[in-house]
Amino acid sequence: MTTQERERTNEFIRRLDAARASKAVELEDEVAPVRALTLEQRGEWIAELCASAMAILRSREDFSKVMALDDPPRADYASHWRRLNEIFRRRQVGS
Repeated sequence: MTTQERERTNEFIRRLDAARASKAVELEDEVAPVRALTLEQRGEWIAELCASAMAILRSREDFSKVMALDDPPRADYASHWRRLNEIFRRRQVGS
């Protein structure tokens, strides 16, 4: 690898790192307000989100077809759900 190629590669990696950091900050900014909500407030927030999603779906011409689609969870859903619950419980005990 030439010096020029190495510099180009290093610059590309720096740009990727900057983009990743930027996305992490952007995601944190979006999630932060929800973290401050109580469980009841989160439930209300989710209910409003679902109502908005349903309004969007109802506006579609293919609403009935979309609602009739069967979208079963992935085969590994249960194992992922158990793992996430275990992580959550450990964090609660550690707090």
